[in-house]
Amino acid sequence: MCSIMEVREPVLVSTELDLSTVQVSLEIPELQVNHSVFHPSTPSNAEITITFEGRWLQVDIKIEEKNLIYKFKTKKLPGAITTCASQYENGKIILFLTKEKAESWAAALASGLETEKA
Repeated sequence: MCSIMEVREPVLVSTELDLSTVQVSLEIPELQVNHSVFHPSTPSNAEITITFEGRWLQVDIKIEEKNLIYKFKTKKLPGAITTCASQYENGKIILFLTKEKAESWAAALASGLETEKA
């Protein structure tokens, strides 16, 4: 039997840490992680796919046991990014975006990242 997955958008908080790095926190209340002293925390109940290229970023979170899919996709970032590192906490994914050029994104972040609706 095939069940229909509910699609949601995560709550988003973005902060410029310095001229080279932006932190993006995605709130996913159902996300659970495995904690380890010797290894980074990893999602225990979700499949997470993070893709980026230039001025585009997409995160897909599939929580099978809850029949949920969270989707986050930017229309266009204020500038290009070169790397995207991630950390996981219960209920949250934290992304660290490294900018291609050291410049302020403060004005764009103040009005919120422009995203495509799920």
